[in-house]
Amino acid sequence: MSKLTITLPVASSIPSRIACPKSGVGNRRCRTRGKRDTRAAEALERVGLKARMHHRPSELSGGEQQRAALARALINQPKILLADEPTGNLDSRTGTEIMNLVQSFNQDLGMTVVMVTHERALAERYAQRMIFLADGKLVDDRPNTPSAVEPSLQGGRA
Repeated sequence: MSKLTITLPVASSIPSRIACPKSGVGNRRCRTRGKRDTRAAEALERVGLKARMHHRPSELSGGEQQRAALARALINQPKILLADEPTGNLDSRTGTEIMNLVQSFNQDLGMTVVMVTHERALAERYAQRMIFLADGKLVDDRPNTPSAVEPSLQGGRA
C-alpha cells in the first residue's frame, strides 16, 4: 500500500502547491517543474478548476477550495481517499457537485472512499456501505440498500 499524502491549506498560487503540498522536500515527483506542472494541470482539469489555475486559494470560493483539495488528493494516485465532512460549509448545489466528483473517483479511478458525515441523506445517496457510530461506539455496519435503513437509526451518525 502506498503512503498517505497529507494535504494542507496553501497560501501561494494553486499550481505551485497542487502536486507538492509540502514544497516538494524529499518528494521525487516534485523535483522536475515540468512534470509537477503537468500533474497539477491534469488534476485541476479533472476537478473542473483548470481555468482558475493561477488564482490564489484566497481568491477561490468554498467549493473551489474543496475542489483544489481534491486535486491535491489525486496527485499521488492513492488507493484510498479519506474525506472528513467533504460537503461541510457548502451550499447544497456545490455539495452535490463535490460528491459527484468523489463518486467519480470511486467509479472511474477505482479509488476507495472513506467518508465521515453527519448528513444521513448524503450517506444514503452515495455510500455503498454505512457504519453508524453513537457516543464513539459502533452501533451498526451494513450495506447501503433502501431496505437496510431502519427508523431506529435515523438520528445516528453515518
